[in-house]
Amino acid sequence: MKLKLRILLTATIVLITASCSDNGTDPPEPDPDAVRVAGSYEATTFIIPGDNDIPINVLEIGGLFEVELLLDFSLKGRWLMPENQNFQQSRFDEMFEGTYDVKDDSLQFIDTGILVPDSDFFFEITDSSLELTSGLSTIAPIKVEMKKLIYALGEP
Repeated sequence: MKLKLRILLTATIVLITASCSDNGTDPPEPDPDAVRVAGSYEATTFIIPGDNDIPINVLEIGGLFEVELLLDFSLKGRWLMPENQNFQQSRFDEMFEGTYDVKDDSLQFIDTGILVPDSDFFFEITDSSLELTSGLSTIAPIKVEMKKLIYALGEP
C-alpha cells in the first residue's frame, strides 16, 4: 500500500511539474523603444492660437489632452476642448486611437484621426515627458508638454 501511495504521489508531482514547466513559447521581448515611452501621459502645458493668433491656454479653460502609449506601439487618448470666445472651433470631446513611431528621441503619432494632421504630431522624448516640437502650420506656435503619470503601487 505504501509503495502504491509513493508511486501515486510521485506521478502527481511529475504531472504538476510538467504542466507548470515552460513549453518553449515565451512571448517575445517588447521593443526597447516601446518600453522607454510606454505609459500614460497628460498635458501639463497646452497652448493653441485662437482667433487672430491670441494664445489660448486650453488647460486653464478646462480642456485636456491625454494619451496612453502601449507596448505594441498602439495609442489611445482623449482631447477635450471647451467652448471659448477666442477660438472658432466649437467645443469637442474626442477619443482617439492610432499608433506611434519612435526614432531616436522623437515620437510621432500615426493614424489617429484627430483634427490636426498626424504628420504634425512630433514630440521630443525626455526623461518622463513628451514635448511637441513641430510648428503645426500656424502663425503662432502650439505648445504641448506632456508628463508621464507615475502611479503609487496598487493604483490603476
